[in-house]
Amino acid sequence: SGLPEPTVVDALDTAIEAQLLVEQASSCVIYAFTHALARDALAASMSKARQAVVHHQFATALQGTPAEPTPIEVGRLAFHLLRCSTTDARLAGCLCAEQAAEWSMASFAYDDACEWFTSALDTVCDLPSEPELEGRLQIGLARAATLSGDETRARKAAEAAWRTARISGDRTLEAAAALLYAGEPELNAVGDEPG
Repeated sequence: SGLPEPTVVDALDTAIEAQLLVEQASSCVIYAFTHALARDALAASMSKARQAVVHHQFATALQGTPAEPTPIEVGRLAFHLLRCSTTDARLAGCLCAEQAAEWSMASFAYDDACEWFTSALDTVCDLPSEPELEGRLQIGLARAATLSGDETRARKAAEAAWRTARISGDRTLEAAAALLYAGEPELNAVGDEPG
């Protein structure tokens, strides 16, 4: 924050006493807003540029923790990195979101995985060309959406992965997209190759 540490601690203590913040149990000191309205009101009072700077500061603090991050901590890191203004930070956020999505998949939290893949895809589309990552995220979204029962979303993600592979000329990605629904003809979006 650029403020002296005692000033920051005093401000945090005041916010805790006012029941705006609460300390969370974690391997590092983490505070959370007690209510989304307070968080949203504070965010609305900042410019987009200032929000990006604050997210970058949070991400930097989270990256500075020495322990191996838990899935929840990777999710927090992804959340903040995806909202930074630098390309490198946002790309790192996409990779963290992909990791959070895969952990969600392993925990059978398919809807959460869909949201992580979607957040990463929304960001990667704004970055310089990253067809391999974009294709991986699209395939991940198709897998997660299939397992969550959202056939329409799965079909759209598979078709997007197919198009990404065809445009980029990435044969490995093309094969992965084609195999995604092998044996599931009712969901086979890639069987009808786009013109």
